[in-house]
Amino acid sequence: MAEEGFQDKLLRKLSVIEHARLADEDKRMRNAPPARSTFVHDFWNDFSRGMRRGFWKHLLAAAAIYAFVLLGVLAGHVSGLLFVIWLAVACGLLVYVAGKILHIFYVVTAALVTFATWKSTR
Repeated sequence: MAEEGFQDKLLRKLSVIEHARLADEDKRMRNAPPARSTFVHDFWNDFSRGMRRGFWKHLLAAAAIYAFVLLGVLAGHVSGLLFVIWLAVACGLLVYVAGKILHIFYVVTAALVTFATWKSTR
């Protein structure tokens, strides 16, 4: 008889604890922020981390590339020969940056584009 009373009290106590735990879990789930797409969330985290770390360095690199392209456009308007020289320099920079992996590809492309541009400007 004493055992049944003890088990009954224990069962009631456990059910109260379990009820409180389930209520807390339900409250946490209701108050949780909406699920985000992991791709967008990861992309935004990487983007914002990069903006915090090296924003001015990236802005300077983008400005240099933009200025280089504008210089090529200006060279094309001034003279065909200047544009061909600018194109050769651009291809040379690509070869330098790409390294030895695609070296022959850039050399052949530079030669073909330079030849085509040279023939079309005369």
